[in-house]
Amino acid sequence: GYVPLGELLDADLPAALEAHGADPADEALAGRLLGSLRRLEAAPGASEGVGRLRAAGWRVLVLTNGSRALANELLERSGLAVDGLLSCEEIGAGKPLRRVYDAALAASEGEAWMVAAHPWDLYGAGRAGMRTVAVGRFPVPAVFPAPDIAAPDIAAAAAEMIARA
Repeated sequence: GYVPLGELLDADLPAALEAHGADPADEALAGRLLGSLRRLEAAPGASEGVGRLRAAGWRVLVLTNGSRALANELLERSGLAVDGLLSCEEIGAGKPLRRVYDAALAASEGEAWMVAAHPWDLYGAGRAGMRTVAVGRFPVPAVFPAPDIAAPDIAAAAAEMIARA
């Protein structure tokens, strides 16, 4: 069954705190850590990359394991203008399950690219037929197919995507 990301993080937090030598019963620490999700910033190069893609006529959709409300807060705080937002909570499945990427493909209205930092996200998207772009510092394990593009940030990823279109 599906468990919303917020519930999963909340349920796993005591074990994670204990694994890192913190008191798993420290509710103040747990609150600060979970509250930090509301202060996340957009990834490096996101504003420039999204702007480049939209200026080139691309539709930009966000696909999140998190809630629509949390994703909307991040987008608003970051000033990112996107064309759509899909939440796994609304789909009723989490990444990297195929249903999630099928929903994104249905909303994409054409060729779809998954731009992500997480290798498991790229793996799921690639298996569903999306082109994939790895951004950031997380290496893609050798057991996963190589992404179509690897870039240091979203701005560089967008430039390469546009060049390959």
